[in-house]
Amino acid sequence: MTEPQTIDIDDYFKDCASSITLDMLTKNPVTGSITPHECSKYKIRACVVSYMNMHDCMCINPISWANTSYYISDTMYSDDDHEKNMPFRVFVGIKD
Repeated sequence: MTEPQTIDIDDYFKDCASSITLDMLTKNPVTGSITPHECSKYKIRACVVSYMNMHDCMCINPISWANTSYYISDTMYSDDDHEKNMPFRVFVGIKD
């Protein structure tokens, strides 16, 4: 049996962000009650929500969020050209 590996939260953020495209961000509108609040609070246009205990689960601008604490990334962009892309942040929690 292999032992679990530890990943730094910043590496986790980068790993999540590396799979996000501008197309993905623009196809998922900001709705619900939490997502618009977080977008306004951090001056971003999209929220990417992931849960550490749910592998391969990543939601863009979810309608509802789990009632948990989140690690929050710095503002990221889907490309190096910030003028052409939407700013977003990655929110990582643990879902019951």
